Amino acid sequence: MTTSQQVLANWFNYLTMAYNIVSKLNSGTAPTLAAFGKQTGSLLPTDQLNEFIFQFSTQSTLPGVSSSLITAKTTFIDFISAAYNFPTYPVLGIMADAAGDSSPLDAFKAKLTSAVFADPVKQSNLLAVIHDPSVYPSGFLPSSSIAKLITQFSDPNATIAQSAGVITPA
Repeated sequence: MTTSQQVLANWFNYLTMAYNIVSKLNSGTAPTLAAFGKQTGSLLPTDQLNEFIFQFSTQSTLPGVSSSLITAKTTFIDFISAAYNFPTYPVLGIMADAAGDSSPLDAFKAKLTSAVFADPVKQSNLLAVIHDPSVYPSGFLPSSSIAKLITQFSDPNATIAQSAGVITPA
C-alpha cells in the first residue's frame, strides 16, 4: 500500500524529472525546483515544449501526459498536478498520520487544526515530515509557509483543509 508520504515524494520526483528535462532544453530555467515549479509553459517555445512532452511522457510512468496539460499560462506545478492527478489528499494524509487520526479525509479536513494538533508531539510529528527531504525537497516550502502552519496550530478558526493548503505545493 502506498502511503501519503510516498505519494507526495513521487509527485516531487515527477516535478524534479520535469525540471531536469526543461533545464536541458532551455537556459532560462529557474535555478531551484521551487522557482521552476512556478514558471509557466511560456518558458518553452513550441518545439521545446513538444520535446519536453515527448521526453517527459517517455521517462515518466504517468498515463495521459499530453501537450493539452500545459499552456503558456500553466505552471509546471499545475502540469505535474494535472498529470499526476494530485489533489491535496496526500498532504491531508500526512497530516492525519502525524495526528494519529483515522477519520475519513473528507471529515478530517473539516476539523479544527488547533484541536487536532493540540498535543505538541503531534505538531512535532507533522513538522518532522515537512522537514524530511525524502518527502519535501529541501527549500521547497518557504519558511513563511512553515511559520504560518505553526501559527495555525493555535488558531481557533483554522481548519485542517486551510492548514493543508499552506503546505500543499502550489
